[in-house]
Amino acid sequence: MATGIFSTPRPMPGRLLPAAAGTAVIEGRTLTLAPLRNRRRTTEGELLISRVAEAFTEYTWDGHVGYGIAEYIERVEDGVAVGYPL
Repeated sequence: MATGIFSTPRPMPGRLLPAAAGTAVIEGRTLTLAPLRNRRRTTEGELLISRVAEAFTEYTWDGHVGYGIAEYIERVEDGVAVGYPL
């Protein structure tokens, strides 16, 4: 099992506000996860590192099931993820 900045993702339900009245709650469940890192240098030579998580995800909405990819990207500074609080 991955640890640190590549730990297991938690489910994150989403809410859509369609043009019609009401809201839609879509839930996602990670089926498989590919933890990746992106390393690149700026034109000034500074090393930038990003954490990338590509997840094959099962989505449910109003009794319907669909599949797709969820992606999460955040910067890593001094070995610490500095994006959205995990």
